[in-house]
Amino acid sequence: MDGSLRALKTAPTERGVASIHPHSHRGVKPVLSFLISRLTVGVQALFRVGQRTNRLRTEQERFQQALARAQQSEEFYRAVFADAPLGMALTDTHSGRFREFNDRFSAIAGWTHEELSQLDWMAFTHPDDLQADCDHLARLRRGECDSFHMRKRYIRSDGSIAWVHLTLARVSLTVDQHPHHLALIEDITEHRETEERLRCITDLAHDAILMVDPAGAITYWNRAATTILGYSATEALGQNLHRLLAPERYLGAHHAAFPQFQRTGQGAAIGHTVELFAKHQDGREIAIELSLSAVALKDGWNAVGIIRDISARKRLEAALSASEERLRLALEASREGVWECDLSTDTAIANDQWFVQLGYAPNAIEPTCALWKRHIHPDDVEAVVRRLDDYLQERTPRYCSNYRIVTAAGERRWHRCTGTIVARDAHGQPVRLIGTNTDITEQRAAMEQVKAAHDRRKLAEEDLRAAKQAADDANLAKSAFLAHMAHELRTPLNAILGLAQVLERLALAPEPQALVQKMRLAGGAMLQIGNDILDLAKIEANQLGLAARPCRLSQVLTRLEALQGEAARAKVLRLEIAPLPALDGPPLCWPIRSGWSRSCSTW
Repeated sequence: MDGSLRALKTAPTERGVASIHPHSHRGVKPVLSFLISRLTVGVQALFRVGQRTNRLRTEQERFQQALARAQQSEEFYRAVFADAPLGMALTDTHSGRFREFNDRFSAIAGWTHEELSQLDWMAFTHPDDLQADCDHLARLRRGECDSFHMRKRYIRSDGSIAWVHLTLARVSLTVDQHPHHLALIEDITEHRETEERLRCITDLAHDAILMVDPAGAITYWNRAATTILGYSATEALGQNLHRLLAPERYLGAHHAAFPQFQRTGQGAAIGHTVELFAKHQDGREIAIELSLSAVALKDGWNAVGIIRDISARKRLEAALSASEERLRLALEASREGVWECDLSTDTAIANDQWFVQLGYAPNAIEPTCALWKRHIHPDDVEAVVRRLDDYLQERTPRYCSNYRIVTAAGERRWHRCTGTIVARDAHGQPVRLIGTNTDITEQRAAMEQVKAAHDRRKLAEEDLRAAKQAADDANLAKSAFLAHMAHELRTPLNAILGLAQVLERLALAPEPQALVQKMRLAGGAMLQIGNDILDLAKIEANQLGLAARPCRLSQVLTRLEALQGEAARAKVLRLEIAPLPALDGPPLCWPIRSGWSRSCSTW
């Protein structure tokens, strides 16, 4: 049998299956041939089954490997999804419901898993951010973008606000024919609070704070910038800084230097404070102090500028400069020597006049306290030093000393030195003095002349007092004489008046009668003169009292005409009494002497 099988060969059959044909034994029975053919078919079938089994085993191994990789990938995905530092959520694009989300998403959003499973993202989005979020999502649905980023607010279950940075991207996952997207959120609440604090700080700052991107456009503009430069944030943001604010004379230098800043963040003004001018919104130029810094961000080198309005300071500096110039001119005109002395180092600074006062050319020698002392007259050094020490030890409230100095040329001059303490050390001891030296030589000479003139005046005053006393004595003697003479005249006058009164009573002719009346009136006037002399004596003795009483002015004037009319006519003069003026009431006079009138011999 084995020998026969080795002699067999395969040949194709009608069914395409190999058959065994014996070559050496043609007399084998048909049954044996049939069995052999079937055995061959079985062997071939077993061979094919083995091949298929091997292929299935290989496919199974591949499937198991793929399954293992899938399980590993799923585990990795689960681990990444669950342990990611960002909040992650798979969301139905149409309904907004969450298909899956991690713990971090729940913690940031502030809702539990059970609550989020019943909500869509719109339910806890802040109303002020909802429209912007919907607009971005609509663009995503229309295929205008594959993802978008935005800052938004979530309202947590406890009512607090969570600020997040949202990144939303389309994913190739369709469940129940609904597309989905992946949402990534980062909690930026603290960052936002920091930004708000920084914004509050910058808004409360009195200096303008600006930020410029690599293209030169303004990206930050605080409230003080509006106050200083006039433009609102809406007007300024996005504008080119130099076109908006720089005067035209600065633009050439800017265009030359800006490319270097864009490449390296370096520039002549970076890290420095410079003073220049900026254009205000109203067109005027204002003086500013600009501090520039460079900061590297994702888009390149940005510049941060702090602008301080120094217009008021410039005006004050100009006023101070003008004041200093006026003071300098005043000091030059007054020829005051101004000095400042450091007691701890014995050094000093002084103006030109100080050197001139000591006989030197300006700045020809180093000014020191010792140099000043060397020029004090030897007889005055002790007193000057004592006065200065009393002031430094607070025994006197101020320092002022007059003394003689000897100039470099040997000339003696008088100086007045005044000073005040302007600085003390940690122990309260004076270390710096400032003061002035005044040359009072001419003033001293003038004072001596004034003193001499004063002495002469005192002597003259004494002489005047003596002369006045003599005049007073003579005046008293005169008054006494006049009073005595008045008394002496009254006796004969009384006799004359008595005789005139007797004659008036006689029946005389009209003409003699008129003469007698005039004689009586003249005698009365003479008596009045005597009374007046006595009154003058009383006035000089401060003993006369006056009592004004109503009187008739017409009577006074008639008496005056009777006494003086003839004398006036004798001198070819006319004494005319005008009509009495209209008076509101009777005039007041001194009745006893109201008729007094003195004849003037020079008429």
